[in-house]
Order: sequence, then C-alpha cells, then structure tokens
Amino acid sequence: MTMERLIIGSLQTNCYILESNTIGLVIDPGAEPEKIIRAVSGFKIKLILATHRHYDHIDALTEVK
Repeated sequence: MTMERLIIGSLQTNCYILESNTIGLVIDPGAEPEKIIRAVSGFKIKLILATHRHYDHIDALTEVK
C-alpha cells in the first residue's frame, strides 16, 4: 500500500491518497479537484472519505467522485 499527501487549497489542507493494487481511497478532497484527479489517475477509486463537513475538507468532493 502507498500513501501520498497532497497539500491543497488556500488553507493548505491535507488530502490523502491511499492505493493498493490500483484500488484507491481519497481522504478529505477539500479543494483543487484537478490536482487530486491527476494524483489518482490510473486508480479505481473505491471510497472517498471526509473526516468532517468543513468546506476545506469537502469542496472538491463532487468533482473527484
């Protein structure tokens, strides 16, 4: 399993990408959907997790899913 941390948005929020055997998980897609989508290209995303509902953790949710 691999994990990548992306620092995204004006608040510099952490977004995590976990991947194993081309299956992926995204945690807290708060901003910059293009950056997140590039990071998961080639993965089949099985789950997107938001740790809480603040905008800096969910704003890119619709675009990423």
